[in-house]
Amino acid sequence: MFTLDLDVLGERRRGPPAEVITYGLSEFVRACHVANLVRRSFQTTTPRFRTGLSSLDFSVHGPRYVAAMTHIDLSHNITNGMVTYPGLPAPTIGSHLTREAAEEIYGPGITFQIGLIEICTNTGTYLDVPFHRFADGHDLTGLELDRVAGVGAVCLDRVGETAIELTSDDVAACAGKAVLIRTGHSKNWGTDSYFVDHPYLTEASAILLRDANVACVGIDTLNIDSTEGGERPVHTTLLGADIPIVEHLTGLDQLPATGFTFTAVPPKIEGAGTFTVRAFATV
Repeated sequence: MFTLDLDVLGERRRGPPAEVITYGLSEFVRACHVANLVRRSFQTTTPRFRTGLSSLDFSVHGPRYVAAMTHIDLSHNITNGMVTYPGLPAPTIGSHLTREAAEEIYGPGITFQIGLIEICTNTGTYLDVPFHRFADGHDLTGLELDRVAGVGAVCLDRVGETAIELTSDDVAACAGKAVLIRTGHSKNWGTDSYFVDHPYLTEASAILLRDANVACVGIDTLNIDSTEGGERPVHTTLLGADIPIVEHLTGLDQLPATGFTFTAVPPKIEGAGTFTVRAFATV
């Protein structure tokens, strides 16, 4: 959590004396913009945001970051030959230009490597947009960054559950937020156990998330839907409402329940409905 001490604004502060306001991360970012407006109005004041022992100052020259926030990686490594999903091709990672060949072009001791990757779009930790499910849905070029970049987020702990039933209380304050579902199944990544008996959301849970107008939904398992049959009601419900899905997350046990942002941005590829992302949280 973050606090803004209004007392530092001196005699021209707005609000009760020595008032301290507590913000979540997304509110904190908005408060930064407010503080910048205050700074422009009163050039002699310096609003200070306190984040524990660190701070963020706004001087007449703009923001000065005293201490960085923490980024938590939520993505799996992509390695040559790895299997993300049974039946899908594994990535082939090699070189178009090797270092030895580069020396022949640029001269002795001058080396570069240019990689060449053949990869299925559903590899590692990846994001789905409507085109993945619907022929007339938008592809990755139509993805709204506000849904997947620095968006306020919550993490719901559902470890031990298989068919995950969310409640209205779970999503009551989730409008415009990323909702991450922690199942603990990511601990099986890289083993045959990852592909069987995986946790998933029910259709009723997807409807609750859709009606709550969440920004995106992520999960740390093989599929957000049950793979027992061919139906995919969660994909249908969420992607039908233009809510991106991020599957195969990892590291969700490192996250607090609230007070962080989530980012999972894929390349802007025309004609693709899914692609690998570097997903991370900022706490």
